[in-house]
Amino acid sequence: MIDSPIFEENNLKQIEFNILNLLKNCTELNNPHIANSPRAVGDSVQEVLGERMSECFPSGTIKDFSDSFARRAMADVAFIDSQDNYFAVDIKTHNRCTDFNMPNLTSVERLSKFYEKIKTSLLYYWQNTKSPMAQ
Repeated sequence: MIDSPIFEENNLKQIEFNILNLLKNCTELNNPHIANSPRAVGDSVQEVLGERMSECFPSGTIKDFSDSFARRAMADVAFIDSQDNYFAVDIKTHNRCTDFNMPNLTSVERLSKFYEKIKTSLLYYWQNTKSPMAQ
């Protein structure tokens, strides 16, 4: 695994706790107008994390954070850790109340070009959701 302070056990647990707490307490995600639309939920989670995910990292673990990407970009957010490792994060949501789910994963060709750079990592952030209308 890549040498990064974000993967240190205490930091990783703190990041996970902070992200889950952020999403759990986010009033924008408790909107009944988006609850029944997996796409709307996914877009809302991506927007919230883009705006506030940088707050979830322990102090000193990241140097730079960005959520400014084109609509079809591979990453939704990206950051550079304190050791100059670049991480692109593709945010995915998963509705646990449906029988079939298939995320849109990045193509092999795009990944091979992405990994030509040294000190580059692609992370997937998966967020389980529950839509009351999906059966």
